[in-house]
Amino acid sequence: MKNTAVWMASTLHLFWAGLLIFDTAPERVTGLNLLHQVFPNRQLLIIVLISFSILAIRAVYRPDGVKSLMMILPQQFLLVIAAIAVIQTIALGHFADGVMRPRTFLAADKASVVLIALFHSFVLLNFHKMKGNHDISII
Repeated sequence: MKNTAVWMASTLHLFWAGLLIFDTAPERVTGLNLLHQVFPNRQLLIIVLISFSILAIRAVYRPDGVKSLMMILPQQFLLVIAAIAVIQTIALGHFADGVMRPRTFLAADKASVVLIALFHSFVLLNFHKMKGNHDISII
């Protein structure tokens, strides 16, 4: 499936937004903790997660050259922040709430956030023209 990384990121961000609508506890989850520091207002964070996901999905469905690239970049911004939080968690040896765990445990538990950010980067790097239209693909 083309654009799997965009879909994975959008699904993750929409899921996080849904959880944040009902409770504040997810603000302390590793991937969301740093995002919550960047966007300290919970409602704003929810709006950002939803709107950036919609922009990226729109770019996948209606590729439009540089405009599509600009619609995907905000999602990449969120992914990089979440990935930085995960890498920091692994380096420090504890979750955002202070619970200590072996680094290998943390890496295994949170690798998906970093991998989605990495694969999403390939989407941006492989932005190219196909048959006269711009296409966004991972390979």
